[in-house]
Amino acid sequence: PGLPFVAHTLAITELYVRLVEAEREGKLELLGFETEPGCWRSFTTTLAGIATLKPDALVTVGVGPYEHTSWTEVDLGTAGRSALLRKCRTYIAYYATGREQVDRGVFPRVVWVTANQRRTDYISELVRTLPAGAQRLFATTTADQGISALTGADGLDEAEETS
Repeated sequence: PGLPFVAHTLAITELYVRLVEAEREGKLELLGFETEPGCWRSFTTTLAGIATLKPDALVTVGVGPYEHTSWTEVDLGTAGRSALLRKCRTYIAYYATGREQVDRGVFPRVVWVTANQRRTDYISELVRTLPAGAQRLFATTTADQGISALTGADGLDEAEETS
């Protein structure tokens, strides 16, 4: 594997380590951390094609009486605008199938975890270009604030999730 692949794998591992540390500190209960390809979802598109949603991880944490489930995209700033939009549109298309909602009872929030605030702002602006109803599916945060976003402690409600 090349250096970008290794860096990305290490960033996903770092997120997992931070979640385990937060669990040990009593901030959350780590109920699940499923990585690719186990968390991928294949689905039929409107044109009878097959598409695959490929998040980096599916994270489920318990905080008090609440359970928070998030598709997680660890972004190191290597993907361009077109690739990011394509990924967002794949999430929107999968959401529209209703399949995850039937299987799990909820569609996980998509949390983009970035290396720095500049990249977080960039992806947030990109999400704002999506249809208004779709914007609420996404949240962006830096790696330092990732635990807050994954536990719902980020203070974002559905209307503000892309801020």
